[in-house]
Amino acid sequence: MTTTSTTDAFSRRNLAIDMLRAITMFTMIFVNDFWKIHDVPHWLEHAAYGEDFMGLADVVFPCFLFAVGMSIPYAIERRYAKGCSAESTVGHILTRTLWLIVMGCFIGNSEARVAADSLYPIGVYWLLMLVGRLVGGAIGGSVSSRAMLTFTTAVAIILIALGICLGQSPAPFFGFDASKFEFFSCTIPVNAICFICVGLCTSVMWGAIFNLSVEGLGKYTDVASGLFMVMVCGGGIFPLIQASIPDILNSFWLPAGLCFYMLIYALFLSYPSKKNLGDEHVYENNKRVEA
Repeated sequence: MTTTSTTDAFSRRNLAIDMLRAITMFTMIFVNDFWKIHDVPHWLEHAAYGEDFMGLADVVFPCFLFAVGMSIPYAIERRYAKGCSAESTVGHILTRTLWLIVMGCFIGNSEARVAADSLYPIGVYWLLMLVGRLVGGAIGGSVSSRAMLTFTTAVAIILIALGICLGQSPAPFFGFDASKFEFFSCTIPVNAICFICVGLCTSVMWGAIFNLSVEGLGKYTDVASGLFMVMVCGGGIFPLIQASIPDILNSFWLPAGLCFYMLIYALFLSYPSKKNLGDEHVYENNKRVEA
């Protein structure tokens, strides 16, 4: 009879937990925008205060917490298997918790400063972000990450420069009414159109940045992936810096500079060193021997 150690059991992925987490996240995205649209079936919505009822939306968060709780032993055992101490594991948990709270504050208040009568609803920006993510996934298999990042950062720099220089002459564009879930035509400043389209570029480049940032890291890939995900907090930090610049239009040179750095990274800084590539080959060979 073959016995399996606890460490070996937790080193493999649990398909049941993965499926529950995937279904939960899909449902969470599905029910998240119900408050913006009309005539939603009541059984899909949250129960009202004091109502003896449970809708589909009320089940999502308990399922999410259950999936998180079931995943915790796997995450901790994998860190122990890598040789991490209990102190470093606790520090890792506290650090991740802090960053998640910070990210939640920025995401939860991202629309707070958008005027109610704005001709350019922020939904258009998020829509273009979604389109960019889909485009990036569709062409990612046939276009290299380095070429994708080079092209999108160059286009983003051009769009930002045009947005700063073109001024605020009116131009036709489209808006998105989230409450009715429909598009409408409108007129907004031409430079605003340039800034909105930058979101399309940044969304396409996201996957390319991740691929290049972990290329050739070998055994350090897991750690680098975690650090990379934490870096999205820069999306909350740099807008604060930009907001401190008195001239609104000239403040957009800051994101232009950030895009320029990513362009330099794609062209010159993203190539893994020979030492890292050598370490990766040694690590992979050791894994094959252990297997």
